[in-house]
Amino acid sequence: GQQQSAESNMNHKTIQAALDRLPPGCPPKSEADALALAVHACLEMDGLRCVAIDEAGASTSEVRASATPSPLPEGWNASEDLFVFFYRHASSQEIFVVKCLLMDSLLVHAASDRSDDVHCLELRMSDFVQFVPPDGERPDAVKMYSDLEALLRAVRVNIVFKLIPSLASKLLASGQQGSCGPKSDEAMGGVPTPGGWHGGEGAGGLRDPTGGGGHPTMPLVPDIGRSDLAPAGISPMIPGGLMPGGGIEGGGSMFGPRHPAFGGVGPLG
Repeated sequence: GQQQSAESNMNHKTIQAALDRLPPGCPPKSEADALALAVHACLEMDGLRCVAIDEAGASTSEVRASATPSPLPEGWNASEDLFVFFYRHASSQEIFVVKCLLMDSLLVHAASDRSDDVHCLELRMSDFVQFVPPDGERPDAVKMYSDLEALLRAVRVNIVFKLIPSLASKLLASGQQGSCGPKSDEAMGGVPTPGGWHGGEGAGGLRDPTGGGGHPTMPLVPDIGRSDLAPAGISPMIPGGLMPGGGIEGGGSMFGPRHPAFGGVGPLG
């Protein structure tokens, strides 16, 4: 009722602020742009601060995260199908990398430079992005986005709380989780929401913090995009060791015929 409406207004205001901070000439141009920006705004809500969109910038960034969000760098959406954000948080000295890859849906992969774990979330764009403004029109979050409560919850449970576990207990203890926090262990029990997302970690189960219905499906295929996050010999920021660019094992987002998604079999040529 009134609480949900207030939370919706707050969420739209948060994303509107992120839209207003975009550098001139770099507005969202597509549904993928818009959803990647919304994911970024969700991360900002919990204190993650984008320090770079490339590895060189991340490695020279200040160790301490700023108290307030900064504008995204120019070129944040220069690619049509891949968005890369490097973050710091005041509670940690880690560098976090979040990559959003456009396929049939938007695949969000997140990792820390201190861990081998990769956390995954898959978002269906049409469930969250309703409108992309034409060139010259000021982006309006209310017109652009829907179901932001579900989006914020999905990002928190599957990305933020996995990267920074201490934030989960702090938010629960302070009562600030609102509609974005996990409701119960049962509500996180392995079925996708009827809406537009599901998440997972490696070969682990799906997460459903909304407690919605739906039917069990296969978990996310393990390690899709892992070598994009950490190409061996190329990306020292994230512990790697997998074959760059997918290779024949298909560790990257452009996965090949021996990737588990294909049952581990297929021609090499």
